[in-house]
Amino acid sequence: MAFYAAFALLIVNRRVGLLVMGAWALVALVNYHYPAENARTAWSVYTSAYALFFMFGMGAYLLYRRGVGGAFALVAGLAVVVAGIGLSRPLGDLAPLLVAAGFAAALLGATTLERRGHVNVPDWFVFLGNASYSIYLTHLACEGLLLKVAMRLH
Repeated sequence: MAFYAAFALLIVNRRVGLLVMGAWALVALVNYHYPAENARTAWSVYTSAYALFFMFGMGAYLLYRRGVGGAFALVAGLAVVVAGIGLSRPLGDLAPLLVAAGFAAALLGATTLERRGHVNVPDWFVFLGNASYSIYLTHLACEGLLLKVAMRLH
């Protein structure tokens, strides 16, 4: 909910919203951590590196709106993802950040190519993309429900 409140500030007052988002990103960088699932609190999640993932997505969107991106962003982003996964052991907790940045760049590149007409996306893929936010919002609840059903069925 904190992300949506901060994002609403961007809509109501861009300067205040940018200040809040920038401060939040700074707190997440200074307090860089990924809280264990059994130790998560609202504060530990809001101040964790997960907040930076939202920032990457917002940054990719801003670049997309400015017409930046294309094949280079797509290929470079995928290379960063592969590097982040391949170097996950030596990078430790920095690997997820690298992978998230790579995915943001790859998404920027792919969406820019689509907008320019260089990529034809099948309708079923567009449908899945349109549903992705709903899936994101409901996946944990569905996962919990399905796990309970599976446990009852042994």
